[in-house]
Amino acid sequence: MKLLIVCILLFILQDSEAASAPSTATWKVYDDNHDACILMEATIGLNLSYVLQGGSVTKYAYIPVPSTVAVNPSRSSCKTNITAGNRTVLSQVLHIDFDANTDPGWSIEFAFTQDSDFHASDSEFSLYSVTVVANYSTRLSNFSGIDPKSQPGIYTPSFDFSSLEPSIIADEIYANIHYSYFCASSRVFPINEDSNAGRTAWVTLKNIRVQAFAPAHTTKFGDREICPDDQTDRDIVPVIVGSVLSGVVLITLIIYLVYRARQPPAVLYLTNPESHFEDLGVMKAEKDDEEEDDSSRIHIGHPNRVAKHLHEPSPGSSATYDNAGYIE
Repeated sequence: MKLLIVCILLFILQDSEAASAPSTATWKVYDDNHDACILMEATIGLNLSYVLQGGSVTKYAYIPVPSTVAVNPSRSSCKTNITAGNRTVLSQVLHIDFDANTDPGWSIEFAFTQDSDFHASDSEFSLYSVTVVANYSTRLSNFSGIDPKSQPGIYTPSFDFSSLEPSIIADEIYANIHYSYFCASSRVFPINEDSNAGRTAWVTLKNIRVQAFAPAHTTKFGDREICPDDQTDRDIVPVIVGSVLSGVVLITLIIYLVYRARQPPAVLYLTNPESHFEDLGVMKAEKDDEEEDDSSRIHIGHPNRVAKHLHEPSPGSSATYDNAGYIE
């Protein structure tokens, strides 16, 4: 019992720690029936390459994405086709814009799919593409040495379908459509690592929780599928609690069955008149009655039979000797 109490307290503590995690921005994309097809929350950072004025040196700038970013419904979609390399991929898209007053021209687009080429299936989704548009002119302090008149930079993913991993991020961020992918750890994923295919960039995702291709009538996240980096010893607490509870139920069942087996059929019939123990109880009671009747019928001799030599004949009568020495 003490072990059970300790396990329950640990489980409650684990939930309270999860609840106290830093809050992050949350975004949703709705379909025509106002059901959420994409739900996502995350702390996002961008590591973007840029070329110094003169075009000879490449540097990198880290941009923390503010929590004020918001979903752009007109550019988000629950069903659209996206060109990925030389293929067309049926996708769902979450498009978020930075604050138009402080960071106009900045946006991030996340694309999800159920395509088997991207570690997905009819029952699973994956995040396979991240695209960033960066308006350098609003963040000149972050892009030191850049030409102030530079055009906004567009960072798009590159896909190599000849490899086993055409999208590295898709091999990491995926889950069942009825569940949400969750990872509190900070993870860095490439947007594009091939400088020949375009500007190189990486995205950092922390405290990410995402669900795409959500079933109809979805309004909130499904249960979490935790990423490998977050699967620590604390995750065995629910298993321990469940095992202890199962053990308690099993022991109780065994005790009950043993107790029931030791009861006579008549008692079991009293507790459940509809059971098959009714016939057994009646049969045993009738057998006991028969044995009692048989024992009452056993006598020694006949109550009216008397030895002849003990019989005194009345005066004047002659004695007769019949019936083998006995008279009735």
